[in-house]
Amino acid sequence: MKRMIITAIIATCSVLNIMASDDDISRAWHGTLKITPQMELKIVFNFKTGEDGKPSVTLDSPDQGAYGIAGEVNFISADSVNVTVSRIGLTFTGRKQDGKLIGKCTQGAMSTDLELSPGIVELKRPQTPKPPYPYTTKEVRFNNLSDDVTLAGTLALPEGFNETTPAIVMITGSGLQNRDEEIYGHKPFAVIADYLARNGIATLRYDDRGYGESTGDGKNATTEDFARDAKTAMEYLRKEMKFKNVGILGHSEGAAVAFMLGADNNPGLFSNPNFIIAIGAQAVRGDSVLIDQSVTMLEQGNMPANIVSDYVEALHKMYELKITKGDSVAVGNIEAICANWENTPVHTSLKSNLTKIASDTNRWLNYYISFSPTESIADTDCPIFVLYGEKDIQVRSELNMPQMQRLAPKATVKLYPGLNHLFQYAQTGTYRNTVQSRKQSPLKSFRTLLILSPSNLVKFMISIRKLISCGYILIFILIGMIIYCYQYEWKKLEVLEKENRTTDELRRYVNELNFRLTGFSLLGETILEWEDKDIANYHLQRMALDSMLYYFTSIYSSERIDSVRYLLEDKEKQMRRIVQMLDEQKSIKERIARQVPEIAYKSTQEQPKKPKRKGFLGIFGKKEEAKPTVTTTMLHSLNRNMIAEQQAQSRRLSEHADSLAARNAELNRQLQSLIRPNRWKNTS
Repeated sequence: MKRMIITAIIATCSVLNIMASDDDISRAWHGTLKITPQMELKIVFNFKTGEDGKPSVTLDSPDQGAYGIAGEVNFISADSVNVTVSRIGLTFTGRKQDGKLIGKCTQGAMSTDLELSPGIVELKRPQTPKPPYPYTTKEVRFNNLSDDVTLAGTLALPEGFNETTPAIVMITGSGLQNRDEEIYGHKPFAVIADYLARNGIATLRYDDRGYGESTGDGKNATTEDFARDAKTAMEYLRKEMKFKNVGILGHSEGAAVAFMLGADNNPGLFSNPNFIIAIGAQAVRGDSVLIDQSVTMLEQGNMPANIVSDYVEALHKMYELKITKGDSVAVGNIEAICANWENTPVHTSLKSNLTKIASDTNRWLNYYISFSPTESIADTDCPIFVLYGEKDIQVRSELNMPQMQRLAPKATVKLYPGLNHLFQYAQTGTYRNTVQSRKQSPLKSFRTLLILSPSNLVKFMISIRKLISCGYILIFILIGMIIYCYQYEWKKLEVLEKENRTTDELRRYVNELNFRLTGFSLLGETILEWEDKDIANYHLQRMALDSMLYYFTSIYSSERIDSVRYLLEDKEKQMRRIVQMLDEQKSIKERIARQVPEIAYKSTQEQPKKPKRKGFLGIFGKKEEAKPTVTTTMLHSLNRNMIAEQQAQSRRLSEHADSLAARNAELNRQLQSLIRPNRWKNTS
């Protein structure tokens, strides 16, 4: 967030001021520097005299959170000073008058008046919480082992917290910031954490890597690097603190990090948050955000429209070259990009700024301009709450809010009037100054008439009153018509948007239903190898499909839906019967396997009986027929019984298979009628 603000300010006009003093003014002096008609900065000059008697000066910019900027004393006397701030190329010359330092501040071709009064600037920040707190705070450290980073933070634990207490990881915006996200003297995260703890919600906020008490290289870190730190914070709350309901609150770039962690399309970063709160969340590519910031700043500075248009077009081309070709190619093409520009000081300054941006090799910038959160937003499935400020000029709601609503139709997206990027009330956050030409008044054409006679004056005034009255009436009628047309078109848009969301949701359900149907049908392919767990899984899949069908009750009659559900249930019964019959078939085979060895063993123990002869002493008679042995009789009996059982089993299995095939055919017919597009196209 801070990084984007600084980038936007540099792209338009970077103006800061300093001065020096002698022993008589060895104190703090404060004033207000007017940069544009809509932008002012409070500044403080701190004059000191060293032990060697030499004067020195430093500059503070409380509005920007910048303190101790060194300046050089060029000249100083009892009543006048001249100082330079080489870091920003600024010079201040002033003279004492009536207890104040009054003079001019110059930077390049720009010069502005500056008046300084004794004393420092005390920023009013009544929101910042002050102890004692009705909750517990705990200083913690946790390690991102993959990047060798140790993060230091503060846990705010509400009274009586336990593992079921909601817990939130707070992620700062762009630019290195401390755990309170302190910027311009504001401490947004400290304020939010205090409120949440007082209302029973735990929070973890931490210093960015390489800032405050956290280790690591933050200056060369990208959004993806910060996402790994945030994932580590979530794991700490879940594993170490044992919280079960862990969500993310991300501000600005931190909101993009939240969606990176919530999207299941990136297994390396996915952390499965239970919910996401996104404040000032970008929903477009990074270069679009930076270009939009530049446009806003230039327009607020009353820059002519043609210059704004030229700069935006060039900035867009330069970013595309950085993304596709690299920094060196972008720098080498600046002259070609600006070939049609006018030769004015403003164009020259803007061209120089383009060159600086093109040559910037910062890892964060080169990553950010090509970074787009759209895919992550669309793939995040947890509950989402998105907040935008009406006067936010860093992440404008006009650019990002419609895209967010399109990508996350189930999310709650709200716009808060009067709030800027820090969610502070502001008056000029998105104000755009409009210059109107003053045409010659129509009263001038009647001056001669007014001078001629009083009667003519009276008549003229009466006519003017009538004319004004008619004008007001016409204006009121026109305003009424505009309001009516606006409300009518807005309602139409709302209806169309609602219908589009309904259609999109229906399509998703149809696709999911089709996917589940395909998987459900494939489950039956392995029925010959099913076990009890496979039957249970088939039942669960059938119940899930059964639940999905309830969604279509708004489109189809309950009788049709119930018919499909009955067919699915009956199919499951048929599958269960087939599995049962297969188990019985297996049991028959096992019985045969058990009995045959037993019969074979008995046959080895039996002695074959020799046939006897009939007649006298068995000499003259015929031989008796040999009687079958006991084992032979057992084998014949077993064979007859097994054949009968197998025939009956095969007959039953065939009947069930035929019945299942018929049910499948009817089920497929009805399901196809449900998901066929022409059946629900009237809802689109």
